[in-house]
Amino acid sequence: MKTKIILILTLVACMTAHAIETIPLRNGKKTMPAISLFAGYEENEVAMDAAVKGKRIYLFGTVETVGKDVRGRAYVLLSAGEAVGGVQCFFRDNSLQLLAAMRKGQRVFLSGTVLGKIGNVLLDECLVEDPL
Repeated sequence: MKTKIILILTLVACMTAHAIETIPLRNGKKTMPAISLFAGYEENEVAMDAAVKGKRIYLFGTVETVGKDVRGRAYVLLSAGEAVGGVQCFFRDNSLQLLAAMRKGQRVFLSGTVLGKIGNVLLDECLVEDPL
């Protein structure tokens, strides 16, 4: 419980300039905006790594790009608003049909394990989630 409170306080402290909207999912989890996750990393990468790196998070955002990286891994890049970069979510091959149906500008709900930030904020083992 103490870890969750510290995580929440760190996220809030890193994103004080951004209103944090949360939207519940059918599984009871609450999502955070991808744009807020990216802004938090832009503000203080060390604090955000301490708060979320290696943890599974639930987020929503606007699809900027659907593609494959140089190793052939399928991903969705969620917009970071006006900033260069975004939140890049990598998926397993069994999600290709879902990704093929996604379009730029579409709002999506995803979950994934945070790997950190290298240009984009990177999430692995991503899944498409179902909003209420």
